[in-house]
Amino acid sequence: MKLSKESFFWVILFLVFMGLGYLHGYRPQNFEKSNFIPPTKVRILMTEDSLFPQELRASIEKEKNVQFEIIVSRQWQDWLANIIANPAADILILPSYWAQSLNHQGLLEAFGPNSAELLRRLSPDFTKSNPDGTLTFYPLYWMKTGLISKKENLSFANYLKDKSIDSLYLWADPDLILAHFRSWKSQGLWPLLKDKKILTMAWEDLNARTVDDDPMETSLNEETHSPVIGSQLSALLLWGFAVPKNAPNKSLSLSVIDAITRTATQESVLLKTPFSTSLSQVGEKSFPQARRATYIRDLNLTDTLIIDTKDVEAEKRLIEEFDFTL
Repeated sequence: MKLSKESFFWVILFLVFMGLGYLHGYRPQNFEKSNFIPPTKVRILMTEDSLFPQELRASIEKEKNVQFEIIVSRQWQDWLANIIANPAADILILPSYWAQSLNHQGLLEAFGPNSAELLRRLSPDFTKSNPDGTLTFYPLYWMKTGLISKKENLSFANYLKDKSIDSLYLWADPDLILAHFRSWKSQGLWPLLKDKKILTMAWEDLNARTVDDDPMETSLNEETHSPVIGSQLSALLLWGFAVPKNAPNKSLSLSVIDAITRTATQESVLLKTPFSTSLSQVGEKSFPQARRATYIRDLNLTDTLIIDTKDVEAEKRLIEEFDFTL
């Protein structure tokens, strides 16, 4: 039987739709995402690579059908360029004092009514709401830092007087180093510090470093050796999310943050980092007590350094006040 051109066209069209229907039913998610919807690019700007581990990135990319463009920088001018730009970066992962300075310039979007579920996940210990009940900085990780060494039961002054101790290792954050130096100078310890090598490292490198006689700054938790005894040696640090006002797709930014902050997601990655959680429901049974959000209530924060805003001239002040260059 000879088919007319019109009949032949409808037969071909029928076979095409049958094939598409089969593929959609057989592999609905992968077929739909991979063959028809290309990944959406999401630009993430952050200060530390360890804040968004590679394993977590890959998982969120697959789930949300996005492709992350990661920019890691601690240069304030780079941040301003990426936030003021139109369109800006989609998501910021940063310390609380960086976010506070950006918020003072009116550059951050508020986590408002559309973020109700996100806000419910936070422990009340970390929510400092604006008068309208919103946040411009969403805390995710916190850390109590301190100086540790194999040599225990010495005051910090005696550590500095010990000729066998050559170096001091600090996190390479100019704001925190400046706060440390000013505190130690006020205690009359700076003349002793001037005789030591003061070395700076990224958090992930400090966390991986073997503890020896030389004091080094690290996170204080249940796995940490006894800290060096002395006043104002530790700091309370917070990291989290912010969304620039110029972000091109704020709903997508919130969707990605939602996926990252789910309880199951955080429980699978947190123990691979030096961070503690700011989320109320993470690890109620399996997660160590000292890494949970509520543990901050048990900490003695007397003489703990808490940085309110970023000093954009911190590196300059380190040179001028202490002749110290990062």
